[in-house]
Amino acid sequence: MKSLRATVAAVSAAALVLTACGDERESLFDGQNAISIGYVVDSPGFSWGEEDPQGLDASLATALYASLKSPDMPSDEQTKVRLNNVGERDAAILDRKTTLVAAAYSITPARNQKGIDFAGPYLKTGQAFLVPKGSSATPADLQGRSVCVVSGTTAPADSSGLSDLTTRDKVSQCIELLNDGAVEAVFDDTLVLYGYMGLPDYKNDYRIIEDVKGRTQYYGIGILGGHQEDCERVNEAIKKYLAGNWKSDFASYFPAIPPSVYQPNNPFLPNASEMSERSCQVEADVTASDG
Repeated sequence: MKSLRATVAAVSAAALVLTACGDERESLFDGQNAISIGYVVDSPGFSWGEEDPQGLDASLATALYASLKSPDMPSDEQTKVRLNNVGERDAAILDRKTTLVAAAYSITPARNQKGIDFAGPYLKTGQAFLVPKGSSATPADLQGRSVCVVSGTTAPADSSGLSDLTTRDKVSQCIELLNDGAVEAVFDDTLVLYGYMGLPDYKNDYRIIEDVKGRTQYYGIGILGGHQEDCERVNEAIKKYLAGNWKSDFASYFPAIPPSVYQPNNPFLPNASEMSERSCQVEADVTASDG
């Protein structure tokens, strides 16, 4: 990851000059009136429910706010910024509409190079297909077949070999196409699909095809680049959560995953080296030229 840090620094060199005298390096937390956290409401397992979304992302966001807020901020409520879909995550950070984003957000070099940094990861996952329960399809069978992916995620880029792709803004929209027979599978992160499988309306109608050739996804908390001290503070808050409620939250919010999969060792739990290699990589705020 040292090469990634160097690449991002090179891309951001011009921005460093512009940021030197500005206020964009001020803390995103200290001295602020609020900490806003971007989230979605239609991702079961992560953040699900219109009024009071529940899930691992929602639980983590609450823990982060408690750790990061200043004494004069409300004790029990972060400012929530609802994102209509996961495709809005990048803009929410870059346009400074939200301080952090907690929305099954994969850490990628492409996002780093845009100026989006990440704390974490707090989850890792492979990728998989969702197919009707009666389907006998294998990953090889789905090459050249109609498959739905979600725009604004890593799935389109990771779907090489799938030649007949349909994109939608939400996983739920892809599943509707699957229900209607318009596509033969949905391709996304394994944990995202397991989140849907935990819902009563879905668990008996579909099955997940794992062991798909794809990249491991590392979910982090999105934060504007060039704020490394703040990013490291988020890391410390994530570490507390990982050592505390993470295990019980995981079991509670992903009921479709058999306990034998994650006990005694949970393959979805990142280790310390994965955090040090992937977090707080963006040394300059590449969006700072606007002010």
